[in-house]
Amino acid sequence: MGIRRSDGVESEPEVARITGGRVARYRADRSYDRTILGFPPGVEAPGMTLLQAYESRVVANPAGHRLAAGTLLGGLLDIIDYDGTLIAQAAVPGAFQPVWRQGRSRDGRAVMSLGPEARYGFTDLVGTERYVYGLFSGQSVDEPGTPWATTHVQVYTWDGNYVKTLHLDRAAEAITVDASDTWLYATGPDPAPWVGRFLLRGHLR
Repeated sequence: MGIRRSDGVESEPEVARITGGRVARYRADRSYDRTILGFPPGVEAPGMTLLQAYESRVVANPAGHRLAAGTLLGGLLDIIDYDGTLIAQAAVPGAFQPVWRQGRSRDGRAVMSLGPEARYGFTDLVGTERYVYGLFSGQSVDEPGTPWATTHVQVYTWDGNYVKTLHLDRAAEAITVDASDTWLYATGPDPAPWVGRFLLRGHLR
């Protein structure tokens, strides 16, 4: 899968999510190069468990050279360069590690299993040249309705500094932001499917 740019278009998959870590790099011919962002040190689990537990939303800075990876089931946001050098672990308010139970698939393979202690983290991520925007839920996966949808949009610099949390007037499950950081576009599921836009100008100073 390619990396989504701020305009919502996916780039050619020179860098993509794959097994063996959170982010891997591909060559121009789409052949696998190497993992550039692995799992945290000391975290071990068999089979596909860690890949599922640390699944990450990944976006690229449109100006190049930097990526942001936010965990779907954890409050972790890492800023790295294209070689995997860690630039910053973002100062996420109330950051938390993914929590999972060890499970087995029907054919006996080791997989992740979720319990009520598991929580959604960054359910969507978008990057502009100035900022990284993340939909951040924090709700249990067992909450009724659509717990991955949230009204909270966290904003960070590409150095990993927390800027502020924006509060939408309805819960969104996907966002994008225009290149000038003027408009945030969002869509959500409840109470009926909707699409809207929110003015950012004046809120990020």
